[in-house]
Amino acid sequence: MNKTLHKLTIFTTAAMLTISSMATFATSAAKPDDNDYPGVSPNYYDTLWIGSHDYIRRKTDDSSLYISNLGDNYVTVSVYGAKTSDGAKNNFYDVSYAPGYGSLQTINVVIPAHSERFVKQFINEKRMDLARIWFKESGIYGYWSPDSIGSYPYAN
Repeated sequence: MNKTLHKLTIFTTAAMLTISSMATFATSAAKPDDNDYPGVSPNYYDTLWIGSHDYIRRKTDDSSLYISNLGDNYVTVSVYGAKTSDGAKNNFYDVSYAPGYGSLQTINVVIPAHSERFVKQFINEKRMDLARIWFKESGIYGYWSPDSIGSYPYAN
């Protein structure tokens, strides 16, 4: 094998190992879904998001949403709840308030560039089983999960 091909092989292998270890780190705060729902992202620990788009995932407990912004700019997100029985694609519900719990900011929450944040919300407390999140800016990307473990700062 010539030296150029050998160096390329070593570089490619090192790059793949680096990327896979970064993906493991970025997903460490997320928890797996217990089951999926038609139109909802499948049972992954976290979901890749790219640009201005909305996503729906099953929410299984009252933990915070986890968001990892890997982009060079901040991202603004809005969080809503949905009920499987109501048809997740058609109905959004405010999850910023729940009786006995108070109120939170769940609309236009800012996640700084290159950061991981939790977003509090009252999806589970309001007896909803789906989290719907909308990423407003384009040209950005990262990971998110409806349920979380670990310790990260809260957004806003």
